[in-house]
Amino acid sequence: DEEKRAEKLVAVALTYLHAGQPDHAWQTYQTALTTARFAGRDSVFSILAGGSDILASAGAEILWQAYQVMQEVDGWWGDNP
Repeated sequence: DEEKRAEKLVAVALTYLHAGQPDHAWQTYQTALTTARFAGRDSVFSILAGGSDILASAGAEILWQAYQVMQEVDGWWGDNP
């Protein structure tokens, strides 16, 4: 299922990050986020949380963009958690 695929992609992205390949980490993490979107709101937030090290390594601008994505995600599903 899409949620499990997204979780595995985050694990791969973190491995890239810890191996000193932040570009590959970021690309893989973006794929995980896109995949999680199809699994639903909880999956997207789980992937955002699971990739916090990747987000932090990318700098303040990316962290701000992640916050904006979280706000956007809430809008996709409204008040239904």
